[in-house]
Amino acid sequence: MLRVHFTAQDLARTRVADGADPLWETALSLHSLRVSRTEPALAAWRQHAVRHGPGPLPTLFALVPLTGYFPDFLTPFASQHGVEPGLEAVMSTPRQRLRAELTRLSGHRALPGWARGIAEGEPAALRRLARSLRTYHHLAVAPAWPRIAQRVGADRELRRHALAQSGVEAMLRTLGPLMRWRPPVLEVGYPVERELFLQGRGLVLVPSYGSDARSGDI
Repeated sequence: MLRVHFTAQDLARTRVADGADPLWETALSLHSLRVSRTEPALAAWRQHAVRHGPGPLPTLFALVPLTGYFPDFLTPFASQHGVEPGLEAVMSTPRQRLRAELTRLSGHRALPGWARGIAEGEPAALRRLARSLRTYHHLAVAPAWPRIAQRVGADRELRRHALAQSGVEAMLRTLGPLMRWRPPVLEVGYPVERELFLQGRGLVLVPSYGSDARSGDI
C-alpha cells in the first residue's frame, strides 16, 4: 500500500496532467502483453513479434514483471514531455537510486547478470536499456497512440470536470478502484508499503490507458 499524505497546500497544487505519459504506457503495456486478454492497442507489436521475434522483450520483462514492484526510474517525470526526454532521464538516473530500486526488485525475483551494469550506472548498460525501451515503444505503443490519446483525453476531462465543479477532494474520490481518498491521505494499491509526504509539492495525476485498458482509470 502507498499512502500519499496531503496538506492544504498540496491539495491546492494538485492537478491532472495534460495527457498520457509515453513511458508509463510503455511499462504498463508490458503487463497487457502477458495476460490472456488481447488488447487491440498492442496488435502491431504482436504482429511484429510473430514475424521478427521478441526483440527487446527479454530485457524489459526482466525489469517489469507481470505483477508486483517494478523500478520507478523507468517512468521518470520528464517522460510527460515525450519519449526522448524520458529516456534521457532514465539514462541520467543517479547510481544510488538505480542500485536501491534494482536491489528492491531483486528481493522479489532473480535478476539476470546484465542488470548489475544498470545498477552500477554503467553508461553502456543504460544506453542498451534506453534502446530497448525506445524500440519497444516505437513498435508497440506509438502505432496505438491515437487510441491511447483518445481514451486518456476522455478520462482526463471527467477528472477535470469533477475538479472544477466540486474541488480537489471530490475529484480524488473519483479515483478507483485501486485508490481510496481517506482525508488527508490517498491510499493506492502498491506492491510495497510506502509513505509519501508531499510537503507542499502537490501532485500531478497522470491518466493512463494501460493501468486498466478496459476503463482508462487514472
